[in-house]
Amino acid sequence: MPKISSRGPAFGRKRKAPAKQPTAGIRTSKRLQKEEMRVAALASASSTTNVSELQLCCSYCTRNGLGDISAYVIIESINRDELRHILHNMNNSACNSCELLGGAIRMTDLLPDREGIGSGDLNSFAPFKMTTYKGKLVISDSHKSYDSVLLDTNHGDNPITIPESIDFAAPIAWLEHCKRNHEKGCGQRDVALRHLTPIDVILVDVNRDCLTMSTTASTYFALSYVWGGTEIAKTTMNSQAAFRQPGSLKDGLTLPKTISDAMLLTKKMGVGYLWVDCLCVVQDSPNKHQEIGNMDIVYSQAELTIVAANGMDADSGLPGVRPKTRRETVASKIQGPYFLKRQMPVDKPSIFDQTTYSTRGWTFQELTLSKRVLLVTNNQLVFHCDTTRCSESQSGEESHRNGEVGAGIIDLRNKKSSTRSNISILQSYFAMVTEYCKKRLSYQADIENAFAGLASILQEWCGETPVIHGMLSSLFGHSMMWFFDTHQHLFSAYSLTERGKRRDGFPSWSWTGWIACYSNLNSDSNPELPVQSLIDNVEITIYSERYISSESLSIADKSFMREGAVGTGQQIQVNLEPTQYNSSVGCSSTLAFDGERTEWKNFAVKGTTAHNATFAFARSGKTLECGFLSVAPEAEICHEIYESATDPLSEADCGWSLVRLYHLRMAKEAQFEGLQFTFERIEKNSEGLESGFAERFQERLQATDLLFVLLIRRNGQHWERIGSGVMFQKDWPSTSKRAKVRAYRERIVLV
Repeated sequence: MPKISSRGPAFGRKRKAPAKQPTAGIRTSKRLQKEEMRVAALASASSTTNVSELQLCCSYCTRNGLGDISAYVIIESINRDELRHILHNMNNSACNSCELLGGAIRMTDLLPDREGIGSGDLNSFAPFKMTTYKGKLVISDSHKSYDSVLLDTNHGDNPITIPESIDFAAPIAWLEHCKRNHEKGCGQRDVALRHLTPIDVILVDVNRDCLTMSTTASTYFALSYVWGGTEIAKTTMNSQAAFRQPGSLKDGLTLPKTISDAMLLTKKMGVGYLWVDCLCVVQDSPNKHQEIGNMDIVYSQAELTIVAANGMDADSGLPGVRPKTRRETVASKIQGPYFLKRQMPVDKPSIFDQTTYSTRGWTFQELTLSKRVLLVTNNQLVFHCDTTRCSESQSGEESHRNGEVGAGIIDLRNKKSSTRSNISILQSYFAMVTEYCKKRLSYQADIENAFAGLASILQEWCGETPVIHGMLSSLFGHSMMWFFDTHQHLFSAYSLTERGKRRDGFPSWSWTGWIACYSNLNSDSNPELPVQSLIDNVEITIYSERYISSESLSIADKSFMREGAVGTGQQIQVNLEPTQYNSSVGCSSTLAFDGERTEWKNFAVKGTTAHNATFAFARSGKTLECGFLSVAPEAEICHEIYESATDPLSEADCGWSLVRLYHLRMAKEAQFEGLQFTFERIEKNSEGLESGFAERFQERLQATDLLFVLLIRRNGQHWERIGSGVMFQKDWPSTSKRAKVRAYRERIVLV
């Protein structure tokens, strides 16, 4: 039995939650307000109805008062053995509401693979909690909320039971409806020209069970899945001739379940061809790199992409495609005058929450570029196109934003205007980079390859100006204002020991050069925030064997111009050098500019957050904080930064500096939501920081503008970017030789 503590009553006893009062300074989203008003109205209407009609049938629910879903009841301190007992009882079909809730949660769903938590240890999680609130009944733990049961009194739907095996008439109807009615929305996407131009490919003929040569102009499906550690049948130079014989992929060849199920699903939906990477890319071909580079074209031109949303490896299969591979699920029921509906995830962020699929870098591009996807989850099929979404758990279709990811919206829908605005480009770019960098790559050298399809779209949006190491050259200033995300430990697919490491061969000044999660200064505010560049003669040099001879480009950086303003912006010189690697700089590219730097030892660390590698700092000898930095989340680096803030070495030997890049010309009423959250987080989690930091910083914003600064470290004759942040303009040292603490104007080269 659970322990009785000051946190709440023991299991089996209920408590009425106190009425919640609005919290000052916390804004409730309009969407949430609207939902709460709706369910509150339903709860109010239900108060005049006989409550016994809502009572659940089993003794557990009756004893704990969960029958009155319109009330606000919390039952907490549920341990694992008790939860297993509850879920067993909830599968009693005599209790309509319990059957729904029992079906919503399986023990396998409660064992996600998290860092530091053994996936086989049922007791490794914090206690579960059951809550009934305004027409909803929810089970949650300290990490997430699981599917809930919603009470509704105003419905026109029939009860839905999702069958054990897929009724293929449903996904066929969804696809045909989209093709027939969404031509302008889904048939025309704002992508790169390469994504609209057919190429030659190998496809799986699902009717003849063999490989065949074709083009992407054919009608075909593509499969997006996780390989994992499964032994996979692959096409090689020696086997490709044999695999082209009818029946060769069926007779005497054991395919992983996910691939064989995808072939069957494709066939059942009346399509003859399927693209699967392990079979349609010749794995030992000299052209393999080119074929992998064309995968973005394959997914963007596929009629539909089948997504193995919950698969942990290639042998997980597609639930429901074959008999007895998923269980029958009650999605909704009628109980008296009430419609009880299980709220199953239908949006991408919820579906992919804590899945292996969501941690993979390559699958992110596959999913984003697909114009239509069929998400095969453990419990149901969900269909997404650019216009609507459908699922087995609901009737009809509903409008949605297909480009929604956890970090924002990646909008690939065709625009009425021939050109995109800078703000539209930046919003999608920030969402792409922020979400992509949470993912894991098996080979770190693929960091740009797995982003290349998205980069080609960005390049076309930006008037064919190049994307250099993931940075928009025509909006370079905005691209440079990235910083290490303060939530690394929550979002990154990499372990604590992997985060904050450099990627060999990629520059430190780009997000591609680090294994870490990122945010951008503007992503939480306004991408058109006025910015003034404080650096001159910006020059990028790229070393690559692809170039036959040295040549250069001059690109106008429009980060410092208002939308529609006349002018060329700051010019960036891009030099292309015909060599693969420059050993003197230690990477494939350099960024050079004339700017001001000052030694880091002129500042003192006022507080630091252990998990987030975020520092608040002040001028040496001063008590008032003047800025904060977010740095590479690696323990040794953080220790060096802290120690070097009081480095007794001379100026000539000092290995750490701050360099100012941009002046943020803020209006006094401008609000940085992301910064304000960072201020509060630093104050809450920092050691050695006086209370009131967030408030003090916000007050000073009314009197002085901010600088965007980099923390750089000496690397031979050059520097490398280690962190970035903001500080008050008034606290930047003077360049005067008479100044006790001064800045230096010089040529700075970042590697």
